[in-house]
Amino acid sequence: MSINFPSNPVNGQTFIALGRGWQYNSSATAWEALIRVNTAFDSDDITEGTTNLYQNPENIQDEVNNLLVAGSNITLTYNDVANSLTIDSTGGSGATALEDLTNVSSTAPSTAQVLKWAGSEWAPAADATGGGGSGIALTDLSVGAEGTASGDGDVSYNNVTGVFTYTPPVLFDGVYSSLTGTPTTLAGYGITDAFDGAYNSLTGKPTLFDGAYSSLSGIPSTFSPSSHNQSWSTIISTPTTISGYGITDGYANSNVDTHLNQSNPTSGYVLSWSGTDYAWVAQSGGMSDLIDDTTPQLGGDLDTNGNHINFGDGNRAKFGTGTDMQIYHSGIDSIIEDTGVGSIIIRSGTTYIQNAAGTKTSIQTNAGAGQTLYYNNNPVFVTSSGGIDITGDVNLDSGGVRYTFNVSSSGASAYVFNDTAQVYFPANANNPTLYLKRGDIYKFSLNASGHPFYIKTQIGTGTGNQYTSGVSGNGTQIGDITFKVPMNAPDTLYYQCSAHSGMVGTINIMGAGGGGGSTGDISFSGSTLSSSGTTITLDDNVTVSGTLTSSQAGAPILTSASSITLQASTSSRVHVSQSPLRLYNVSTTNRNSITAADGDMIYNTTTNKAQVFANGSWVDLH
Repeated sequence: MSINFPSNPVNGQTFIALGRGWQYNSSATAWEALIRVNTAFDSDDITEGTTNLYQNPENIQDEVNNLLVAGSNITLTYNDVANSLTIDSTGGSGATALEDLTNVSSTAPSTAQVLKWAGSEWAPAADATGGGGSGIALTDLSVGAEGTASGDGDVSYNNVTGVFTYTPPVLFDGVYSSLTGTPTTLAGYGITDAFDGAYNSLTGKPTLFDGAYSSLSGIPSTFSPSSHNQSWSTIISTPTTISGYGITDGYANSNVDTHLNQSNPTSGYVLSWSGTDYAWVAQSGGMSDLIDDTTPQLGGDLDTNGNHINFGDGNRAKFGTGTDMQIYHSGIDSIIEDTGVGSIIIRSGTTYIQNAAGTKTSIQTNAGAGQTLYYNNNPVFVTSSGGIDITGDVNLDSGGVRYTFNVSSSGASAYVFNDTAQVYFPANANNPTLYLKRGDIYKFSLNASGHPFYIKTQIGTGTGNQYTSGVSGNGTQIGDITFKVPMNAPDTLYYQCSAHSGMVGTINIMGAGGGGGSTGDISFSGSTLSSSGTTITLDDNVTVSGTLTSSQAGAPILTSASSITLQASTSSRVHVSQSPLRLYNVSTTNRNSITAADGDMIYNTTTNKAQVFANGSWVDLH
């Protein structure tokens, strides 16, 4: 078992555990057992000092005495001999009876009295809560009538449980008619933007005659006869109204109010004369849309005001007296059509023809400068004052480069071929075999410094065995070699680096001429197509106008990854002559695994029957 020694011991410190003494040796940094021969060992053998302390009753009593602290008016006395503690109240005059309290009356109470607060002190008084007194019981309480709950509210009391219940009144039922003192005018509701019915509140109104003579125009300056020089201002009792002057066709404010200040017009109404008066009526008649006018005309320029003129599919914008020029969308194509005798002329400093997204240019024309044709947004044909610049090959029937091979090097181990259009080489190819055609022109564009490129009749380094017919630039490292393949070129040539034997490849020459025009396994001789191998593969349609004959030993096979169709015209037949037609020989088990269609025929080797698949099942022919 383990011993929990004191932490951070000092040299010579002792400790008792497991019935023996232990002493700490700082040199050995360990506790060592104290052994006394033939003598029982206990704590009395160890001298108590400042570090060797024992928990004896004396020490415990002294520790407890040190922990006790006397409070106010309290005295603590510890008797070390008697091992006792005395707590005394040494000051103050604590109350020993209720009347000793400062806020309690000193009057002696009678039997069954209780203390009640008398306003300034607690004093003896009768107990009114029951028991021996005359208190109020639950059944003694009641609530007077308070009206209905929807009016003044209601209060009820349960004299069994002593619970009061209050029902609040319904002050407003939410119905507008239940309100009293509601306003009768717009202003009473705080509405300030309503029309008040006054003519002066109208906007855009004409100025009415105010009834003053001075407001009239063309009034005479004098009375007739001219000798009468009386001033208008000296005339008394002049009328103050239009009718006072006998004017019957004048319009007063009240007339305007009668005709115009109506409450019934809504959006789209117009002011209409009925023959006797004006009235607000819904608009009718007239032109409300351009559709109503079958021959509309503009009196000025048409401004779209930030909007568009939309043409549906097949709807055309037509120009010219005879509508010679038309622009429209057919539903599939956008068409600019000119059926007149003139031309369509596009005038611009620079013109671009681009894709619908505007991300790729097909044609760019510049007034007085070069014109450019693009392939996939890359310029391939550019005109200039000096001629034309062409990027890539120009394939012509004769006289032009048929194709260009870009040739670089991979160290001293191989020539690396590629072509810009990725036709011959979709990816870089090291020392590939080339197939060139007699009568065509090829260009080798070299970028292989330190690796002279030669076309040869034999493989080998050095400059010997060069093939020179139609070849210009043999031995070029940086630049072009042109090869015009003559009709008598040999079937096989080679390209070779004159300095490195590993940089070499084969050139196969195809086409008529030479030693039979070999193209690998396939060769031509007159009208005969033959192969030195076992298979001729044709990747396109084959048309035979004569007889397709096999003179080779064995059984020729026509193989297809899908169906093979032998088809004659509707008035002819497919004939099998000079030999029988052998059907597919198959067992019943293997026959049932065929996805059959009506008209299929087989020979069943299980039943030895010729069978045809008809109307969804196999049927014996005999």
